[in-house]
Amino acid sequence: MKRSEDIEITLRGHEALVLFDWLVSLSLQGHENEPDAATQKLLWQVEGTLEKHLVEVVDPAYKALLEEAKIKLLAS
Repeated sequence: MKRSEDIEITLRGHEALVLFDWLVSLSLQGHENEPDAATQKLLWQVEGTLEKHLVEVVDPAYKALLEEAKIKLLAS
């Protein structure tokens, strides 16, 4: 079976915010299992795409918005 070349993933706003924050924290911390170059490039691309769409990342209330997003995600 041949897979499709393009795969689209739809995230709700609160899901995207939580994912973005995790990707940023992952890229800022050093860890034992560093991803290979291709995986790291993909993670940066996903992070950049999310950052372009999330107005919350420049909001002074980012931490509070992130916490609200996490609560909403857990409640869904």
